[in-house]
Amino acid sequence: RLAGELLKGRSGQWAEPSLILAQARTIASAAWVAQSPAAGNVRNVHQQHSQQQQPIHEENVVPAHIMQELEALETGLLRSSMKDGTQRHNFSLPALPFPLPQHIVEDGLHTITVHLRALEGPNACRWLRMTGRTPGRIQSLPGHPSLLIHMPTTEAERLVRTYGRNGCQARIVALRIVHPDNPEQVLGIVRTKPQMVHMKATRHIVENIDLLYCPHDRIVNVNVPVKLLNDEIAAGLKRGGWVQLIRRTVEYQALGSAVPAFVEVDVKGLDLDQLLRVRDLPVPAGTRLPVQNFDQVVLKCTSSVGRD
Repeated sequence: RLAGELLKGRSGQWAEPSLILAQARTIASAAWVAQSPAAGNVRNVHQQHSQQQQPIHEENVVPAHIMQELEALETGLLRSSMKDGTQRHNFSLPALPFPLPQHIVEDGLHTITVHLRALEGPNACRWLRMTGRTPGRIQSLPGHPSLLIHMPTTEAERLVRTYGRNGCQARIVALRIVHPDNPEQVLGIVRTKPQMVHMKATRHIVENIDLLYCPHDRIVNVNVPVKLLNDEIAAGLKRGGWVQLIRRTVEYQALGSAVPAFVEVDVKGLDLDQLLRVRDLPVPAGTRLPVQNFDQVVLKCTSSVGRD
């Protein structure tokens, strides 16, 4: 470690393992000479006959057990380090930390191939993003904590582009967990629902995805997007109004087998200054409106354009 810090202090970057080993041998030789019983005599001879003193060979000074430790250090550096000294990390696990629950995953779902995440914390997530991977987790697995995963950033962005940031939270996604070294080896498939999507506001990059374990018989809370029908021919538009969507999503409780992708609202007969509240929304099969403010306005037809 001392040799590595010395070399890094000179150049600002980690040196190659061979140079670190050579520096470590030099330091070990000097330390062995300084701790030997004849260290004082050696220093006196060096001061008096500095020009005539012969170099001390490391084979005669460094004991065999120290050489074995140095060789083990070199082997470890070559195995776990790059040429520039940057340590490599194993981001993926080769096996599941616990067995997955038995559940049915139907065909036709949006499928994403993921790996098991070996490291957690902000630094590990930052390293994953630098390698083109998006960290995530599967929550609410029965009897177990969250399962850490990571997926290609392109797949995470494709999910958001296809269904929207709010729309993807009302979709069922099948996660195909594979071995990091053998993509053909499937460790398990989990039926999930995106619970929260974290995005970078300045670049619209998906930074993290939280998913909820969602079997068919589980009741989940879903923020369902509101889809307008016939909003271009609404009655209020003929009188100079326009349809203002106040709530883009409405919370529903649904079975895992009946999660609605959206709720359709026909506004063809919506006249000027008319409102549509939560209680007026349709309730799809297998869902219900949880306890909330049913008088809250979802949309209205108005002629106001706001204040300057």
